[in-house]
Amino acid sequence: ETARQAEQQKSRDDQAQLRNDIRDTVDSAWITGNPLSQRGVRSKIHKKTADVVAMIENLLNEQWLYEVEIPAKERRVNSKSTYLINLNTKEHEEILAGYGPPSAKLIVPPSWLKQAIPLVPKPNGKYR
Repeated sequence: ETARQAEQQKSRDDQAQLRNDIRDTVDSAWITGNPLSQRGVRSKIHKKTADVVAMIENLLNEQWLYEVEIPAKERRVNSKSTYLINLNTKEHEEILAGYGPPSAKLIVPPSWLKQAIPLVPKPNGKYR
């Protein structure tokens, strides 16, 4: 019985650690201006892929993570259509109350957007 309880406690601790690792990874990536897609998070967390995928889905369902969609015309790379943001407690409560995600975190960072093509050439004849 004691061994079973110890195993259950270790499993709960491992799940809590994975949860925190995912949220911390998503948050730090967003803060640096290079947010991660679900695939990116999976590659950063060195745990069993199925466990990471399940925990990401769980965090999305609980609304601790939010997936931001990038319009097709604005994407730098078509395969990168969404990225994740982590919500703090206040933001999570606002989402649950129906206010939606914070607008500041919905601004797509330049690293995920197509670069604008300048219409005017530089003096050397090259475009920026």
